Amino acid sequence: MKEAVKKSIRTGEAALKGTAKSAAKVVQKTADKVKKKKNTVSQSHNEL
Repeated sequence: MKEAVKKSIRTGEAALKGTAKSAAKVVQKTADKVKKKKNTVSQSHNEL
């Protein structure tokens, strides 16, 4: 019984770490998109 509890806790922790990692990836992607948008805006200003 105790082993099952330990395993479920471990898998729960692993799942939390996994979601944290994927969330960080999503944040990074959106940050990259924002950077690209800013770059294109500044480039168009420079061309003008």
